[in-house]
Amino acid sequence: MEDSALKKYLLFFLAAFFMLTPVQAALNDFKEKVEAAEETENPPRRPSSSSRSDHNEEAADFWFALFRVLFYYNLHISYGPFPYSPRGFILPPGFIEDVDGGEVLRTQRAKFFSLAGSAEGIFLEGLGFGGWARLSGPLLKILGPEMEYFYIRDSRDNFRGSRIGGALYIIQSNPFTLKVYLQYLKWEGVLSMEGAVLGFEVLSYPKAPLSFRLRMGTQDFDSSHVNELEIEAGLELNRFNFYGGFRLWTLKDNGETLGRYPGFFAGVRCFF
Repeated sequence: MEDSALKKYLLFFLAAFFMLTPVQAALNDFKEKVEAAEETENPPRRPSSSSRSDHNEEAADFWFALFRVLFYYNLHISYGPFPYSPRGFILPPGFIEDVDGGEVLRTQRAKFFSLAGSAEGIFLEGLGFGGWARLSGPLLKILGPEMEYFYIRDSRDNFRGSRIGGALYIIQSNPFTLKVYLQYLKWEGVLSMEGAVLGFEVLSYPKAPLSFRLRMGTQDFDSSHVNELEIEAGLELNRFNFYGGFRLWTLKDNGETLGRYPGFFAGVRCFF
């Protein structure tokens, strides 16, 4: 009964989401701006100085030592089945599994990975409506996949993108997790381009059932780039996270802003 109700809720939500507002043909304008930016040449970069001051060397030593501590910590943590589970989610080093706790505890044993898949509906002003799917999470303690696919369309054209890469987890705790990600990016549809995505993401589970996420990155191409910002809040319900938020794409060329595309998204995430 619960699964049936959940499916009906999701179908109703997605249908209402995509029927809210008719979208005029807007992708062609975005296409023309990106193509014009790609035709311009970047100015030559000034060579950086090779000399380092004592202060810079001390700062580098400090950050390297901090990285080693965090690297050791991340290698010795483990994970519960989902945020706010009875056994916890991100478990610090030294966690010992209780094998005498009965069936409930055996189904919530600590594991060495924590993956999550999500599906969401999106709207970006000036581009259109669509969907976004993502698979991410720590798979080897400090490393994990960062795989995404999105589809956007207006009244005439469509715009698709695949992002394949991975993430490095710098800090992992329930109230604050920081990771950096690097992805290969391919656009298709009204625009056909290839590039790379680099950015960072902050996750937080401060108090049940709340969750928060901040993501900032850059989709980089030959001459132009698209800065991306995502701000998200959600509610955890066992393995499921129901969330919504704000997304902003900013198209830039040599420091000049060619277009801003704000919007919103809402979806469901499942931990496994």
